[in-house]
Amino acid sequence: MRPPARLDPMTTAPRHTDGGEAAQLGSYWSKVRPSGPMQAQIDGALNPAWGNTAAEVATIRVPAGTTIYVGSAASQPILGGSLMGGGSQVYIPSVSPAWLVP
Repeated sequence: MRPPARLDPMTTAPRHTDGGEAAQLGSYWSKVRPSGPMQAQIDGALNPAWGNTAAEVATIRVPAGTTIYVGSAASQPILGGSLMGGGSQVYIPSVSPAWLVP
């Protein structure tokens, strides 16, 4: 990850979830919306064993001035291989439920 950045102006960020086991609000987001669940799993290196099917997308509106860390998702080992990763990854230490876009 690069050094922390402060957002200016406000921006939105998508996060793939499964609508169940994977929390709708968490610290890991993206600057881009993948074309679908499979692409989200590949780009974000979302190991299916973690319970995130990436079948749904949550979006937040991040206020200007929020500290974020921007980088790329690291590859993750899975049984018989690995998930490539390399997609946009944004780490936000504290995400407020009020940021969720309905």
